[in-house]
Amino acid sequence: MSRFRAASRSALVVGVAAWLLSWALQAFAAADIVHIAAVGWWSKRPGASATVGDGSFEIASGIDGPESVAAFRILVTGSVTKATLVLTEASNPLTFVPKLQACPTDTPWVLPTNPGNYADAPHAACDRLSIPLTRDPAKAIWTGDVTGVVGGALSETSLMVVPAPDATLPVPPTFFIDFAAPRVDADGTPDVTTTTQAAAPAPPVTASAAPRPPSVGTHATAPTTAPAPATTAVTQPVARPTTPARFTVPSTHRHKPWGKLGWIIPLTAAIAFGYTYARKTLAERGLVPQGAT
Repeated sequence: MSRFRAASRSALVVGVAAWLLSWALQAFAAADIVHIAAVGWWSKRPGASATVGDGSFEIASGIDGPESVAAFRILVTGSVTKATLVLTEASNPLTFVPKLQACPTDTPWVLPTNPGNYADAPHAACDRLSIPLTRDPAKAIWTGDVTGVVGGALSETSLMVVPAPDATLPVPPTFFIDFAAPRVDADGTPDVTTTTQAAAPAPPVTASAAPRPPSVGTHATAPTTAPAPATTAVTQPVARPTTPARFTVPSTHRHKPWGKLGWIIPLTAAIAFGYTYARKTLAERGLVPQGAT
């Protein structure tokens, strides 16, 4: 009986683990619609130093205003219906919650910057669009709806995170926050490659029959067969892409066929469980020898 219980527990663990793995892989594949490819940040804060970790950065403010700002290079590989910027705190020594905002930028910026000179930071167009970021104290994360920035026919854009003005304070607050690698959680449809149909070749043009010259001593008569009209080539309609043309998607961000794992692995575990149970039942009734394989 102990062997049967162990087999049952093993089958149950395998089924649950397979379902969780399938769910995680599908969620990861969906997140590839919008991908942060590069992170840079610039600072003039005294004592600011390079952050630890790929994609980490600092946001800071002083009595004169922003002292550390960050920019993200965002790649879009699908039609986005919903996109949320997610920032995870790596350290936050504050006792209050400052105001942060995400803004677009059209200024080119150089990689890598960890940190770069503040004078070289790109310009944040917060006067054109300002997206407030909200902090979740339980999870120590900041989120903001950036659907309007990454939607449409874009294939690449840049977004900045900077301190936001706080009209309730007489002077800008002094703070700095370190963040881990940012991400964008997006819903939508990945781009698909559409093919065009070549135009059908034109059919050959048949020359009309020329009339014979009249015989000597006879009157000329009109040809009995009218010249056949020239046949024009008929062009088949060409399929047009339904999604905007974008850059070639890196192989690491292509669609991953992991959806079938959601039912293949649990089904295998169920079959193994059923087989083990049947063998045990038959052995207990003496229908199968205990040592049979």
